[in-house]
Order: sequence, then structure tokens, then C-alpha cells
Amino acid sequence: MDELSAISISLSVASLGIYLIFFYSNDDDDQDGGRLIKGNQI
Repeated sequence: MDELSAISISLSVASLGIYLIFFYSNDDDDQDGGRLIKGNQI
């Protein structure tokens, strides 16, 4: 059960980080966010 709780905690932290990254990058008229998304897709 310890492994399961650790996985769920890491997943929630990772999803929160991804949400914050997209929220702040999309706040700049999609200029910096567009470059960030294009850089990650390559």
C-alpha cells in the first residue's frame, strides 16, 4: 500500500505542475507558450 500511495501522490503533484506550467505559459498571449509546446513536441 505504501507504493500505491507514493504513486498517487507523485501523480497528483505532476498533474498540478503541468497545470501550472500551461496556465502561466498561456497567460502570455501564447507567445512563450507556443515556443514551449513546440520545443517539447520535437
